[in-house]
Amino acid sequence: MSQRPIVYILFFFLFVWLVSLTLCHKATCPDCQTATATVPAGNDASLSIAFKDTDLNFSTATADNLLFVSGSCEYSTPLSQDLQNVFTKTVQHLQDNTKRILVLTGLYENEETNGCTGAVNLGVARAEQIKALLVEMGAPADRIELEAGEIRDLPDYKNMLAGGFDYFFKETMEAPELTALGEAELRSDKIILYFESNEQEINLTAEQRNYLNSLKAYLAENPTAKAEVTGHTDSAGKDAWNMRLSRKRSEFVRDFMINQGIAKRQIRNEGIGPDKPIASNATEEGKALNRRVEITLQ
Repeated sequence: MSQRPIVYILFFFLFVWLVSLTLCHKATCPDCQTATATVPAGNDASLSIAFKDTDLNFSTATADNLLFVSGSCEYSTPLSQDLQNVFTKTVQHLQDNTKRILVLTGLYENEETNGCTGAVNLGVARAEQIKALLVEMGAPADRIELEAGEIRDLPDYKNMLAGGFDYFFKETMEAPELTALGEAELRSDKIILYFESNEQEINLTAEQRNYLNSLKAYLAENPTAKAEVTGHTDSAGKDAWNMRLSRKRSEFVRDFMINQGIAKRQIRNEGIGPDKPIASNATEEGKALNRRVEITLQ
């Protein structure tokens, strides 16, 4: 008798046993079918972004964030759709609420080198890039203010820095009634801008903006006239560092004035370090007054 039918029968029972074993394993291990699923990016705390304006009950967020190469002010592109949606909703919030201002603070690590030429520091450069993105999407440029902040560490994600900025919303202030200043008033008055230690930020009061606008108009009507921008520091630190810092501050203010429409050829800037204090450097209050930039009409 041939043994072939017996072999077929044995193979059949072996097949049935293997199928039964597999079904039993799946029945007792329901999670095995998804054991190799990819962990969602949202589980990484560094990849999250949120805009909240609690005063107006506005909030939008996603498990994503801007990514920067160390030393660079330009964020990685393309942006995900979720991230674009967050920015779109934030822009819409600004459009719908005309009395709200978004303050963007560009962040940078204290050990990063500034790879963005022309920027005062990496934080300002990053804030400018994010503002440009929002303005391109329709945000009102005059209601986005920029600041810079130096921190110890930014979150790392795949050899890049995640986030690179902070923010808050605030209410616009009612501007007081101001009139344009004449030449005599421009020469007798000046703008004094104060700076935190080692920082180079700028914020103008309504009166200072009025002075700057009046100065702009006067210079436009008098092409040979010039504005003088002088940077000062306190006495802390080495003289060479303070001279460089005061010059950088004066250049920052000069560039700000150029962006406001004043011709570069009509601005003379210099840094003189701690040589002309207006208060005692023996106190913190006095040092704060000495860290300044002055804008005058020559």
